[in-house]
Order: sequence, then structure tokens, then C-alpha cells
Amino acid sequence: MMNGGSMGHSPLSDGNDKSLSTRTMACVVTMSKNLRLSTKIVSNGDARVKWLTIRYLIACAVVLTLALAGSATVHAAPFDPAGRDWEGYADFVKLLRDEVGGSRVVVSNQIDWNAVHANDALLLVYPDHSVDSSSVGAFVRAGGRLALLDDFGAGDDLLGSFGIQRVPLPARPALALRDNPDLPIADPGPNPTPLTQGVDRVVTNHASGLRQPLLNTVLRVRAADGSEVPLALSASSGDGRLVAVGDPSIVMNSMLRYAGNREFAKNLAHYLTDGRDAGPVHVVVRSFTETGAYRGAGGPGHEWFTALRQAGASVGQDGLPGWVLYWLTFIVTSLVLAWIIPRTARTYRSLPPRFTRPTPTLAQGGAAGHAAALGAAQAYRGHAMIEWRRAFVEDLTGYFGLPGDASSAEVVRRIARLGAVDAEAIRAIERLLLRMAEIDTMIAARQTHALEPIRDDEVLAAGRLVRQVLGLVHGKPGQTA
Repeated sequence: MMNGGSMGHSPLSDGNDKSLSTRTMACVVTMSKNLRLSTKIVSNGDARVKWLTIRYLIACAVVLTLALAGSATVHAAPFDPAGRDWEGYADFVKLLRDEVGGSRVVVSNQIDWNAVHANDALLLVYPDHSVDSSSVGAFVRAGGRLALLDDFGAGDDLLGSFGIQRVPLPARPALALRDNPDLPIADPGPNPTPLTQGVDRVVTNHASGLRQPLLNTVLRVRAADGSEVPLALSASSGDGRLVAVGDPSIVMNSMLRYAGNREFAKNLAHYLTDGRDAGPVHVVVRSFTETGAYRGAGGPGHEWFTALRQAGASVGQDGLPGWVLYWLTFIVTSLVLAWIIPRTARTYRSLPPRFTRPTPTLAQGGAAGHAAALGAAQAYRGHAMIEWRRAFVEDLTGYFGLPGDASSAEVVRRIARLGAVDAEAIRAIERLLLRMAEIDTMIAARQTHALEPIRDDEVLAAGRLVRQVLGLVHGKPGQTA
């Protein structure tokens, strides 16, 4: 059985069994590969219409229905309270009843928080959905006793409500069953507790570590390098008690044959029930529903959120109802058909030969292609600004008879000396040339992200100013600079 960590392999087997869900998915994939899908080509002059056959549509619907229905109906039952196989919990439930009394142990798949009292105990094993942590917290604060046995289930939120974090166990434990690092051996923590009385070692199976420095370490796994990671933590406040164990498999049928595991299971039974009236011990395993809320838990809207979470848990446990699967399959199939049919019925357009098509301006090269590249929608506008600068400087250096490497400042001085442009326009030219020089420098350094965004209106304004100045300068023929 593959599901998370501790359910990977039995300590008594080689662990080669395939899960039912894996075999089911293999059947679906094989069926989809073996289905013969065909198409029919209908010729109509130069147009060819490709139709999807009824056989293909039926095959899609069958595979989709099997996948949806199979995902909702395949179940596994590790830690089954009535299970007699190696990962069942029948021996543990019997041990609980022998230790605290048969009538006190109640195995249930539902938690009715309105019926739970402060002198009750709750043994929660590998929940497959999030638990109402507000109700659990209120229950423990009121004097209730909680034991959570979970390694890779959905107990993260519940652990987090007590400040507990999941951490990996040492990759190289100091002690392991048959030298298998996935089966580390835990020993009691540094401070003796009723939970470890008579316990020397506990064999684990694909477990998860826990961390909360403020809680008492009940069991720990030592590493070969001398470090250690807690496996089980406990805390008490008044009559309320909390036990968190990072491995629900330590008390399953195949593990209770180890003396330390069995003794720990007995201590856990008494830890949850000693010193109080004969309240029941609720044993809740994996899939369950919650109703109501414990007194004083949550706030406004808590019951609404609880009902929503319970609906999600019901879907996870029992799957979607048949009518929902039917309509879901119908809707998905209709959407697929609505997408496929228009595309498969579309005629192929005849295109002229490539050598007869007009060449786009961008691909023509020369001045036209260069201008089209600068004006393209996706082009960076900084290159257009640089083009205006080059055109402006090159035109005026030739007009004034300046060398080709003349600076922009020298060009501006010649314009001012010419007297064709007023002082305000001279300042505008200086600002524009400075902005263009900054853009040119940043493009060369590939740091354009540091520039202010260059928009189309800025490029157009620069072009208008350049053309205006050039027109004024060239409008005074015979003048010398």
C-alpha cells in the first residue's frame, strides 16, 4: 500500500504490492492506447474537410468517464480499526478496550463536537483532510485529551495550531530495524513521562519528526552523528493533555509484536483516561466527518466554514455523487465537441506560392526596412530617439562644415551664433540632446531598464523639434556660422 510515508512497506514484507489506484490508472491508459480512433476525409473540390468520427467521440467519453469515476471510487484502508492485515488497527483497538474498558472505546467515522465533553478523549489517526483546529483547541483547553498519530496525513493545520512543525527524521539513524534507515528505532526522551514508563525502544516505519521546543519530548530518533529529532511530543494544561506522534504505524498490527511498541500503546491508553470520570475514548481514523463546533470555538462564521470543510471531507471520503459525475462528463464532453467540431470542419485555405507574395516592408532592408523596424509596434522607442539625434547632428555638422566627430555642444553653439533660433528653443534643443545622449549610453550599456519609459508622444515631440530647428537653420541661406 503506497500512501505517504509510514504506509510504504510492511516491516515484515518486501513491499512489492501495487496499489489498486495504480492498476486502475494503468487500465485506463492501456484502454486509451488500444482504442482504434479513425478519421474520415471528405473531398470537396479544392477544399478538404476533416470530420471526427462517432467512434472517436464515444472513446473519449468512455475514457473520461472511467477516469472520473475511477478516481472517486478507488479507496484504500490502512489503519482500519477492524483490519486484521499487517497495517490494520484491530489489535490496537482490542488493546485499548482491554486497558480502559470495552464500553469506553468508541470507534467512529464522525466527530460531533456538540456531543463531545471535557472528560472525553480523542484519538485521531492519519486524518485525510484538515480538522477543525478551533474546536480541537477549545476542547483541550477545557480539559479534553487529544492524541494525534500522523506522519504525512492532513494534520499540518492541527499541528500548526499548537506551534508544532513537521521535520524530517535523520537520514542515517543510529539504530534502525535490520539496518533499514526507513525503519529507525526511537527511544524515550530525556525527561521521564508516564508515556514512556517501561518503554525501552519503539520501532517506527517511514515516520516524520516533530519540532516544538516548548513541549516535552516523549520519543526521539538519534542520528549517527549524535543529533536527535523528536518523534513524539506531549503537553498538559490542567486536565487537558496533548500527545502528537509522527508515526501512526507504531501501533498497527505488525508493530505491536515489539515489546516497546506495545508498552507505549498501553501507556497512551492510560494517559488519555487516567484521573477522570469514565468518559469515552473516541477513535477516529483517516476519513471522517465533523458536525457542529465545540463550545467557545471560533467566532462569527465558524459554523459556515465548518460546514464547507465537512462538505469537502465528504467528497474526499465518498467521492462525487453519481449525478454530479454524469453532468460533469456531459459538460466536459460538450465543451470538447464545441472546440473540436468547428476546427475539424474548417476548410483549408489555398495560399499563393511564397515567391508571389509581397515582401513585408520589415524584410525589405534599406531605408524603408530600417524605418519600418523603428516604427514597429514592438520596437524599443529609444532607437527612434537615437535616429533623430543622428539625423540632427549629421545634418548640421555638414551645414556648418564641422568635422564628423564634432560634439553636440559645438553644434548647439553654432545654432545659437547663427541667430535663427531663439533662446527658449536653444534650451529645448540642449535638453533634448542630453536626453538622447543618455538613451544612447544606456542602450550601449544594456541598462535601458534604468531609464524613464520612452513613449510614442516623446518620440513625436522630439521629431517635431528637430524638424523645426532644421527648418529655421536652413531657412537662412548665405549665413555663416
